[in-house]
Order: sequence, then structure tokens, then C-alpha cells
Amino acid sequence: MVEFLKNLLRPEYYFARHVAHVLLLPLHSLHGWLVYQFGGEIFMLLGLHAIAGAVWVGGMFFALLILRPAMAGLDAAARIALHRAVLRRFLPVVWVAMPFLLLSGWRMLQRTYGRFVWVPWPVQTMAVIGPVMAAVFVALWFGPYKRLRTTSDPAEAAAAIGAIRWMIMANLLLGLLTTMLAGMG
Repeated sequence: MVEFLKNLLRPEYYFARHVAHVLLLPLHSLHGWLVYQFGGEIFMLLGLHAIAGAVWVGGMFFALLILRPAMAGLDAAARIALHRAVLRRFLPVVWVAMPFLLLSGWRMLQRTYGRFVWVPWPVQTMAVIGPVMAAVFVALWFGPYKRLRTTSDPAEAAAAIGAIRWMIMANLLLGLLTTMLAGMG
């Protein structure tokens, strides 16, 4: 008798499963589209954000902790020339990385949390530090770096390089703090 009831109910079970599949297939497709649209965007933004951060913070780390000590044995004129050449190549790269970093960060924040008040404190702190770092960079570009580009006086060039070093050091510390906060957020 139990076997008879199993066989009797089996077609209905398969029919109900088929109807559910047909009805839920558009929802499954919608779910895939949503993951593609929003999950894909987040992954793309996170990738751009990480690359831009690595370029900017890594470049500052290299300049201060690797290149600068390696130049200690050079005479003043050679150090100034090397600083000019390195900064002429690195700072325009930051002009590209910085907007990607800020815009991708704000877009991920908007996509993930919607409102700034719902954002965890490490992410809020990163969102505040980013524009501060950008402001320091813009001040560096239009301040001491502009003086370095336009001067022919070695003393003024050395003073501009010193100011650039301190501004890059401040930005490096902020960048490393932001990187640590990213691990917490």
C-alpha cells in the first residue's frame, strides 16, 4: 500500500517541482544578473582601489625608505637631478591613481552601505583620510614641487626637496594607517 501511494504521488511531486522551476527561473536569472551587475562592479572597484593604493603608497614607501637612503653617497647636484627625474615620473602617476582611489572608494562605500552613517568606523576613517591625503598631494604639487621645477638655485631646490620629503612622509603615514584600517573594515 505504501508503495502504491509513493507511485501515485510521484508524478505530482515532479509536476510541482517543474512548476516551481519554471516560476523561479526568472528569479534565478535576476539573481545572477544582480550579482553580475553589483557584485562584479564591487570586485572591479575593489581591484582598481587596491591597485591605485598600491601605486601611491608603494611609490611613497619606495621613495622615502629605499631611494632616498641609496642617494646618500651622491653629491648635492646629482641628488637634486635624481630627485627631479624621479618626481617628474612619479607625481603624474599619482595624479592618475589618486582620483581612481578616491572615486572607487566612495562608489564602493555608496554601493555597500548606502548611507555614510551606516559605515563601520574603520571605513569612515578611511573615507576621511583619503581626501586629506589628496589635499596634501595637491599642496605638494602646487607648492614645493612647483618651486623645484622652476628654480635653478641649488639651495632653493634642496629646500623644496626637504619640504616634499616631509609632505610625502606625512602622506605615507596616512596611507599606511589607511591600509591598516582596510584590514579592520
